[in-house]
Amino acid sequence: MAGLVIFFGNTFAQFSFSLLSAFNVFYIVGLGFLRRPVFYCLTGVMILGFVLMFVGSLLQRRFKKPELDAAKLGDSTKFYEHQKEYGEPESKGGKATFRFFGITLVLFAATVVFYILWDVAASTEISDMMGTIYGGLYQYSIALGAISIAFLVALIVGNVGEDLFRFYIAGYHVHESVIGAYFVLIGTPLLAAGLYSLEFCIGMAYLVAGIFLVGRDWKDVVKGDILVHYSREPDYDEYKKLKAKRKELK
Repeated sequence: MAGLVIFFGNTFAQFSFSLLSAFNVFYIVGLGFLRRPVFYCLTGVMILGFVLMFVGSLLQRRFKKPELDAAKLGDSTKFYEHQKEYGEPESKGGKATFRFFGITLVLFAATVVFYILWDVAASTEISDMMGTIYGGLYQYSIALGAISIAFLVALIVGNVGEDLFRFYIAGYHVHESVIGAYFVLIGTPLLAAGLYSLEFCIGMAYLVAGIFLVGRDWKDVVKGDILVHYSREPDYDEYKKLKAKRKELK
């Protein structure tokens, strides 16, 4: 859970940075020289939190938690099975996904190599060719990287969903679609920095993760149940009862 706390805690700072960047506040108040260092620090913390969550997800796939004995849940069994089906990931398989990660890493490596070659070949006859190849590889690296982010988010969300099932703030059930919209708000202004920038890459990661989370919560989005107070949830008492029983049986 440490990775989750670090990552989401950092998103509040990143949202503030994104908002200030959208309106050029750094430059308006004469602090433009701080903009890039602040962004690099926030990005480092974001990556740390994301890596910790990803490692936790891998460990959970390898060392699967013992399942609760449904017979001990009594009248909460049916509700538990429904929540479990929606929230908990199937830990078997996944080889194709990790092969895709490998392909993405190879493409990233090739992009770096051609960037170096382009730089070395500056002012030579092959400079334009190296630059063209680098540009194409970079753009497809962004594309495959975005897909990889979606895969990683799917893996991590499944792990988090297994632990939390539901998330409430001030009595409101915060659905995945709300978090997804929040991520889109963080990422979209960062895209304005330009295609060949770290801000664009981070912005794209947030944008893809946000769209994925909104899509994953499509049933509640269609019903309009994206931020619902617990008093309006017909199964809230059942949820609290199940949560208490899960705590007792652990």
